[in-house]
Amino acid sequence: MLGIVPYQGQPGTLEQWQSHASTPQKPPSTMWEWYRQIKTLEGGKPESTLQAGVSVVRHNAESAALAALLGFIQGEFGSLDIRGVPLDGIGALLLNALAIKNAGEPDGFSSDLRALGQTCTSIYLFRTVERWRSAKKVIDTNGESMNIHTAPKSAKPKESLRSNIPKDPIVEAGRRAGL
Repeated sequence: MLGIVPYQGQPGTLEQWQSHASTPQKPPSTMWEWYRQIKTLEGGKPESTLQAGVSVVRHNAESAALAALLGFIQGEFGSLDIRGVPLDGIGALLLNALAIKNAGEPDGFSSDLRALGQTCTSIYLFRTVERWRSAKKVIDTNGESMNIHTAPKSAKPKESLRSNIPKDPIVEAGRRAGL
């Protein structure tokens, strides 16, 4: 007989295949069983809990080392922006690009590169959002702009600067009541 030979242990005739395919499969009872089922279908052996734990520890250690390095650079140079170039942003681009390029290689370390790229992305976005929010929290005193968090107490606006804001009757009643 020429043609496709089914795997051992599987139904051999077309009728057997059809009846096997139409047999309802028991759905997985937990998310973990579903994940293991999908991994088995992909042809890979499912990861054990110990392997997953070791992987978590390794990725966190790599991430901590990279964050410490970036923190050291910022402490040394005062910023992660060297000549206007964000080192953490460039690191994120390079590491994520290498993770994509290295994907699918049997002895590759794509997941490590991806984790490091995520660390750089997180640090870059943290700095960007913090800078943006700090710029939004600016007050104007006599034509000078300053951040309300870093301004000295003497430069912070007095009640007289807020005199053009209408008074809230509920707040005024609370003040009169001593609250």
